[in-house]
Amino acid sequence: MTLRPDAASLETAEPTDVTVYVRVEDIDAVTEETDRIVRVSIDGGSTWSTCNITVIGAFGADDTLIKAEGDVSAQTGSSYLWEITTANNKEQRIKQVVSVPAY
Repeated sequence: MTLRPDAASLETAEPTDVTVYVRVEDIDAVTEETDRIVRVSIDGGSTWSTCNITVIGAFGADDTLIKAEGDVSAQTGSSYLWEITTANNKEQRIKQVVSVPAY
């Protein structure tokens, strides 16, 4: 499954990096960057950067907070998208997503 919202317009074009924070509930054991993949784009999805994922820690009783960092310095534009893909039939729940561009 791939979760992707509509594109958002950035006030200032061409950030160098994007950080995405995701609150997840893993039903099955999940390997980051294999069973859960986060990608970001600032050109409306023409070009994607795969993020490096770090587990920050527990969030409440059942959830985990992860941080995904993507380098978009080779892209141009201001039409921002993120997407999260769940792979390998691993059951997981994506509960909240917050993303922050860096200039």
